[in-house]
Amino acid sequence: MNTEDPLQPDSDDDPDTDDGGVTGVLARRLEQLRDANWVHSVLESALAQMMPTGPRVTAHDIDYCKIKPNRDINVALRARLGSDGGALSRRLSCTFYASPATCRMKHAEDEQQEPSASTRQQLLAAGFVRPVAVLDEPAMILRAFPMDPALPGLAAATDPGEMLPLFASRLEACRQTGASPRGFTHEILHYKPRRSCAIHYRIDLGGDTARVYGKLSRDARGQHHHQLLASAFAAASASGGLWRAARPMGYVEPWRLLLQEAVPGRDFRLVFAELTPDDITDAQLTQAGRLLDGIARAIRGLQHAPIVPGAMMTFERLLAAQERNLHYMTKLQPELAGELAAIRTEAGRLQRETKSGDLVFAHGDFAHGNLLIEGDRIGIIDFDKAGAAEPAYDVAYFLTHMWSFGLRHTRRMPHVQALCQRFRAAYLAQAPEVTSERLALYEALDFAAYVLRNFRKQSHQDSWLSWAKGQVAAAWDRLGVAGGRKGA
Repeated sequence: MNTEDPLQPDSDDDPDTDDGGVTGVLARRLEQLRDANWVHSVLESALAQMMPTGPRVTAHDIDYCKIKPNRDINVALRARLGSDGGALSRRLSCTFYASPATCRMKHAEDEQQEPSASTRQQLLAAGFVRPVAVLDEPAMILRAFPMDPALPGLAAATDPGEMLPLFASRLEACRQTGASPRGFTHEILHYKPRRSCAIHYRIDLGGDTARVYGKLSRDARGQHHHQLLASAFAAASASGGLWRAARPMGYVEPWRLLLQEAVPGRDFRLVFAELTPDDITDAQLTQAGRLLDGIARAIRGLQHAPIVPGAMMTFERLLAAQERNLHYMTKLQPELAGELAAIRTEAGRLQRETKSGDLVFAHGDFAHGNLLIEGDRIGIIDFDKAGAAEPAYDVAYFLTHMWSFGLRHTRRMPHVQALCQRFRAAYLAQAPEVTSERLALYEALDFAAYVLRNFRKQSHQDSWLSWAKGQVAAAWDRLGVAGGRKGA
């Protein structure tokens, strides 16, 4: 059985050596990505090779940006293109390299994979006579979606001719009633070029609509994720209604595509934002608190489920997992990296002085976006990183994301802080084996890890550094609680 460990770096994601200042070149590109005029000029140069009209770029939104400091930068974006007929929106991806020679070598490797006839038709309909462009300055490859050499199933996963028969054979409603899908629409949720893509499908069943989520990966990890999902669905079904999980539909091996039926409910991030405005009312605060009480019961119920084959997320391994990111940050943000190193050293000392717990079923990515709310019912999704950890780990992960929301909406921080404390109390009342000091220690560890996880993906944003400093301050506060001192 494949028991892929999400705590280990991907083999092509963390090269150990810096070849002649590659990191410096890419760091400059990150700075330039903050300049809209520069981005528009670069895109227009590349699009002139791909579209006969040579469109003018009027606006853009970067959905994803990740630097591999010794290798490249991958970016997914949506560009608004001006034309005589009005503005058009096109989804694009690009990879920046440190030199034209490296860029053209990578392009030659990509050229070995030709798009299918149906994909070419899709691209032509979108105005692309060529699906890919290459520039020497900056050294960059630009691709029209769904072209992605590392995700060969992406084009098929957005093609009605390929997907409708798949839905007909695997949807529970189709198997039970014999209904045939008439068509579908799809929404790209998270696209990480050359890495993964998550897709939300809405399938027309003639009077009813089914919702399905698909995830493509660049390797066969989806097969293992399907096994995790099947275990989670069985555990949720046996929980007596404490929480719900997605019904697995299977893994399509040739496309590296994992499919699952949707869990009913709204993204907790949206619900939480609506319930915690600047001018929050007593009723909203009460409702938010009740939801958090339900989430505390749900995570406690999940922890009573059988442990699934997956990562063993001990404190020591979680601490070690960010060492390379800390090394990279030292080159780009030395002062911040030094502060995080000190936090990690203190966390390592305190973990020997606080009471540890036995490992339990752990979600591994218990963030707000992986919770769905339908009335008082709690749905938990995305078990790709599930495995075993101390009970405090998932709870701390959830709390650090709540606090991060407060950092980004500072006028809401007073009631966010109160709700964090309510959630801690609700969980600890159900888990007598978990001490408040151990939970605070895991919070501190994850505040630091949150910054290290995200600096390669979000440090191109103007607000990132102030957010990171807020995370650092929160980490020191929780270390104080872990050491038996009252927090700030």
